[in-house]
Amino acid sequence: MDSIIQSTRNTGRVVKRQMIKKKSLSDLAVEFILKCKDEELGELTVSEIARTFKVSESFLSRKFTGDKVFTLGKFIFRERMFRSALLLHGNRKLTIKSLADMMGFSDYDYFIRAFKKHYGVSPSRYRYCKNSKTHAQYPAAPKKNELAKIATEGIGI
Repeated sequence: MDSIIQSTRNTGRVVKRQMIKKKSLSDLAVEFILKCKDEELGELTVSEIARTFKVSESFLSRKFTGDKVFTLGKFIFRERMFRSALLLHGNRKLTIKSLADMMGFSDYDYFIRAFKKHYGVSPSRYRYCKNSKTHAQYPAAPKKNELAKIATEGIGI
C-alpha cells in the first residue's frame, strides 16, 4: 500500500492525514541522474552525486547497490548509452565523435566498443538502421522511462 490514511475526529469532522513514504537515497540518486541534461551526464560521477547528497562515495554506493541490485556506476553507464541511442536517432547532424565527448567518453574507440557491446551494432550502423526501413532487425533503444522503472523496481541490469 503506497500510503496509509488515518482518520481522526477533530471537532465533529473527519480529518484525513496521508503519511508520505520517504524516498530512499538510491531513489533520489536515480531521480538526480535522470534529471541531468545530456551535456551534464557526461561529466557525472559517483563522487559528484555523493557530494551533492552530502554523503561519502562508499556509503552512497553501498546503499544504491543494496537497494537496486546493481551499481550506481553501471546505472550511470546505462543512462549514457540510452541517451546516446536517443541522440543518434534524433539528431543526424551530431557526429559520433562529438556524441562520445558529450557522454563523457574521452576515447572515441572505447565509446564505439561500448555502444556495440550494449546494442549489438556500431553507433553509425544503429543511426543508419534506425532511420531506414531495415531497422527492425536491430535492437531498439530502451523506452523513455525503462531505466527509471528498472531502477525503482530493483531489477538487475
